[in-house]
This record gives sequence, C-alpha cells and structure tokens, in this order.
Amino acid sequence: MVTPGSHRMVWWRCEHGHVWRAAVYSRSVCGTGCPVCAGKITIPGANDLASQHPGIASEWAWELNGPLTPDRVTPSSNRRVWWRCALGHEWRAVIASRARMNTRCPYCTGRKVLAGFNDLASLFPKLAKEWDAELNGPLRPTEVTSGSSRRVWWRCDHGHVWRAAIYSRTGPKKCGCPVCAGVVKAKS
Repeated sequence: MVTPGSHRMVWWRCEHGHVWRAAVYSRSVCGTGCPVCAGKITIPGANDLASQHPGIASEWAWELNGPLTPDRVTPSSNRRVWWRCALGHEWRAVIASRARMNTRCPYCTGRKVLAGFNDLASLFPKLAKEWDAELNGPLRPTEVTSGSSRRVWWRCDHGHVWRAAIYSRTGPKKCGCPVCAGVVKAKS
C-alpha cells in the first residue's frame, strides 16, 4: 500500500499525456504537477520557445548564446540570453520577460539609449543645441532618449534657463521656452 507521504517513486501521466516519474509525497503533499506543463522540462515542438513564440525566437542571437537554442528552452525560462532585432541591435534579456510581456528591442522602443540611433542629439539636433551643458553636469544629449521623462536644464537662444522633462519638448506638445512663450515672466 502507498500512503500520501510516501517517498516511493512512481510514474504519472497528466491530462495532456505527458509521462514523468515523481515521489508520491511530491504530488500529494507538495502539490507538484506535470513538469512539462509547468515549463520545467522542454519538449521541442511542444512547449519550447521556438514553437510557442516564433516571433520572439526569430530574434535569438545564435552565435552569442553558445549551444543554447530556442527549441531547447521554455517560454517560462528565467535564463538571460542575447537577442538581435531586425535592425541588428543586440541586448540581453530574460526569456520569460520577453515571452510574458512580449517585450521588443529596448533601443527600437526607446527604453535604452543607443548613441547615433535614438538619442536626443541624433533625433532632435536643434533641440539638443538648447541643452544647458553647464547645469546638466556630465549628462549629455547623446546619453538620453528623446522620450525620456527625466527633467533637465535648457537654455534658449535668448539666454532664458528653465527645467523641463525631455519628452515635454519632443512629444506632441513640443513645449519650448516658457519665457519666450509668455507663460512665465523673465527675472530681471
């Protein structure tokens, strides 16, 4: 007779037909289930990243991930691997994060800065000329994205200085100097 607390190893079959071996107590006491359905074991063509998320798997950076391939990992894997988007940008991200949230290239989406591609100076060169290099310290317009919520210092052609979020200057409203716009009075 087998009791619920038994450490005896037996074979199990889940409702999807997956077969595995586990101790009775691990199922009855710990509540563990099918390791395939839980994404703990990879079955190529069934529960792997390549078959479950082909779009994400197409961005796999093959030569940077060594022997690891998208058909040998599950979408729930917490491994951090290399990716490459269609524009050739490379970045590292956790497989599960990409699969669960369908995240894309951090450079193309403006979440990470890539000088010469999505930085403020490259996308808005005229605006970057109003960047107050002295008040912003070591931070440069090549080190922030055009959609950043970071508040920085600006200086217009008339010498007025103000602080505003980068996106407020690049977004749909494209706010400029508040003194020149008559919103704020210049200090004498």
